Amino acid sequence: MKNLFMSLFIASLIGACAGRVEVVKTETVRECYCGENEIECDVDPCDQEIVEITRFVCLDDSIVDNRSQCPTPTEGEGEGEGEGEGEGEGESPITAALDATSPRESIILGNTTDLSVLKFFLHASAEGFVVNTLSFQNTFDDDVAAAVRISYTNTGGAAQTKTGFLSEGQVRFTNLSLLLPQDPSNARINMTIDTNVVGPSGATSGDQIQLVLDTVSPGSFEAFGLTSETRLTESEVNANVTGRPMTIRKTKPTISLASGSPSGAAVPGFNEALRFNVAADSRGFVTLHQVMFKANASDITDNDWNACENFADPAKWELFNNDDASDKLDDAADWTFLTPDLQPCSAGEILGFALIDFRNDASHPSEEIGAGQTKTYVLRVDTTGASTIDDDSIRIDITDEEDNDHAAIVWDDDVEATNIDGSFIRNLSVLGGNLFF
Repeated sequence: MKNLFMSLFIASLIGACAGRVEVVKTETVRECYCGENEIECDVDPCDQEIVEITRFVCLDDSIVDNRSQCPTPTEGEGEGEGEGEGEGEGESPITAALDATSPRESIILGNTTDLSVLKFFLHASAEGFVVNTLSFQNTFDDDVAAAVRISYTNTGGAAQTKTGFLSEGQVRFTNLSLLLPQDPSNARINMTIDTNVVGPSGATSGDQIQLVLDTVSPGSFEAFGLTSETRLTESEVNANVTGRPMTIRKTKPTISLASGSPSGAAVPGFNEALRFNVAADSRGFVTLHQVMFKANASDITDNDWNACENFADPAKWELFNNDDASDKLDDAADWTFLTPDLQPCSAGEILGFALIDFRNDASHPSEEIGAGQTKTYVLRVDTTGASTIDDDSIRIDITDEEDNDHAAIVWDDDVEATNIDGSFIRNLSVLGGNLFF
């Protein structure tokens, strides 16, 4: 998140704020950290620090750290076409921008109601307006949404929600009576959808929806000034509002560290190194084909116990269902071992990753987790050779999809889609405990 903001701020300072000194609003952003590592604010894998940072938004929707970073206009700047009534020449009477709390790209599930997919705000600098028409385009697949809703505050000060339906990639809301107050206040709008069921009669697993505020199509926007009663249309709105794409699935897996996963003092040998849960949403079952484990091991005495010629051996890796430790789920052909830079593991290299793919050997097929059920798995590894004198250690994680070029997990969406990677499985990566010898 921090890097994203910094990139946005640099771009803003180069030219986006030029010629404007007014600030539309401030945004308070929650950033969560475990130590120096950013995490999702909704999860609690460790004691997290929550930092709140105030950002300033210029009239052209760009974001800066300090309001002084929007420089004073030079003489004559802003002259030309598009003069707005009651404000500086060349500036739009109304601006629209994405809200900082707008949902990020993610998996959404079928048969869900009131799911937020876009948040944005409108700003009027010279006078307040009544906005009667707002329109939206959908970049992708209309079958994702059974209904689209807009929520806002009307001219009577009451919360209002109206429902529309996508047709040929568009939805239009009229007769809104949406109150857009004059600066410094803004009108905040939340767009939600009801998703279709995923299946032959509804949406297709993997389809996407992405709402974009339409200020281009004829008749897509209408507002009237509260004082001047001037009518504004789409050509007089400065808008840059594009929601993030959402991908619909029937179900999805949730992967988490299981209670009792080991950490602390250990003895070299065949030991449990990681215990983790895989849960399927109640809407459908999940088939788990592949999991990518990351090995973080030290070899202080340099006896190569974690080197590829020793550690990259299927006989030293075992996976069980916690409910039946007598039935090993893996076969030798299921394992692939890689170096830390994701190259094939060869003598003289350190083992970095161990990938299990149940599809490689039919004797133990892929794991199925029933709808609404959870299975707990135990990974055991042979750490023979680790030094107890120099305190060698090992930690096994399940990687994030962005950590490497291989899929962190591969799974099936019930019977609706196959071989899906770990993108937008929000609780990855899963960090195991450190074992010290």
